[in-house]
Amino acid sequence: MGSQECIDQLVSRLQAAETNRRTQHGNVEALRQQVDAYRDDFEAERLDRRRAQEYAVSLERQLTALRQRV
Repeated sequence: MGSQECIDQLVSRLQAAETNRRTQHGNVEALRQQVDAYRDDFEAERLDRRRAQEYAVSLERQLTALRQRV
């Protein structure tokens, strides 16, 4: 194999490695965005559950107060 063929082969391998790196970087970024979306959904659901629990406690207190009046 001549030196030019060797150089061409190395350039080709380098280009393939760079393409692979870009693809992997894109995949990592997509996964990060997906994790962020899941985290945001989880936090929103946790907040909704807490609000619902607080509302239920408030209704229980109101019910207790109404029962005491009757």
